[in-house]
Amino acid sequence: MHKRDSGVTPPSVIYRVEPEYSDEARQAGIEGTVVLSALIDEKGKATNLKVTQPLGHGLDQMAMEAVDRWVFRPGMKDSKPAAVQTSIEVGFHLRSSLSWHLSDISYKPLEDASDPVLTSEKYPPNAAPGSTASITLSFDVDEHGVPVRLQVEKSSDRKWEADVLAAVGEWRFAPGMRNFEAVVVPCTVSLTLGESRSALGGPLRIGNGVLPPQVISKVAPKYTKEASKAKLEGTVIVLVVVDEQGHPRDVRVIRPLGLGLEEMAIEAVRQWLFRPGTKDGKPVAVQATIQVNFLLR
Repeated sequence: MHKRDSGVTPPSVIYRVEPEYSDEARQAGIEGTVVLSALIDEKGKATNLKVTQPLGHGLDQMAMEAVDRWVFRPGMKDSKPAAVQTSIEVGFHLRSSLSWHLSDISYKPLEDASDPVLTSEKYPPNAAPGSTASITLSFDVDEHGVPVRLQVEKSSDRKWEADVLAAVGEWRFAPGMRNFEAVVVPCTVSLTLGESRSALGGPLRIGNGVLPPQVISKVAPKYTKEASKAKLEGTVIVLVVVDEQGHPRDVRVIRPLGLGLEEMAIEAVRQWLFRPGTKDGKPVAVQATIQVNFLLR
């Protein structure tokens, strides 16, 4: 065992689970930090967890349960993984149940063009209890999947308009496609300040407190005879829902490559395994985009 000194590189977190709140602490409005001591072993596992700075109200146990699931890059000494004694801070912060979420989205693509697909999104900060609002924006999704020419169509509270415009300006899409080429597509979205989106059901999207799923194992896609003969290389982008168990479902292509490689991409991704996405430390179904590369060898 080593301490964080004398030429020892400290461990670092590569995967973390957010701690849950105890009912007692939530009702009491307790916020703060629990400090733990831990031995991070050569495999990146936290062992010998002890509370050195408690917070009480059941949060100390919640902190230990969360860190027990964390994965670390182990410390190093003389270029070899080493067990290192360290301290870990686990923060607890209450969040408002009122947040912005997408309540409606519609597109007006050209004839024979596909709709864009929302791949990442950002929202204004959560609001204090009692706040409500709704704002409708219009914009174009350009050939790169970026919202441009944003403007407010309807607003119930002008004080939120700048925040909503700034947040939606950072959204990204897989652009609409026509004859295998990206095209500009007009879009209208409505955002509502109210109950969190998780209350609406269905898969969540990455961001706004939702952590992405991570690939545990993957299967390389096969080539079709036509694509191999044509020496076609490139990337197929698929939209997939990774469920709470880390299994992919509802796989569909949002950017094709042609010559049958879309079907090969879907077949491969259906065999992948994931560490599921999480929200508030709990596994949730998450919608994500995946790039499937085709390279001839």
